[in-house]
Amino acid sequence: MESYEQKVKRLADTWTLYATVIEKELCEGFDTSEPTRLMYAVHHEMTKTNPLKAAQFEKHFFSHLR
Repeated sequence: MESYEQKVKRLADTWTLYATVIEKELCEGFDTSEPTRLMYAVHHEMTKTNPLKAAQFEKHFFSHLR
């Protein structure tokens, strides 16, 4: 079984703007008003490994919070 940390790393590594399968997994429990804990964890992982990808992720999922 995949640990939470492994899941975060896998999602951070595989997410792209149009990856609908990954997005479905990320959005499980997402009520469109507050991002899930998993979304924040994946974003944090991306900021460490790929800042450009993290910026795209932030714009896609968090822009409505501003």
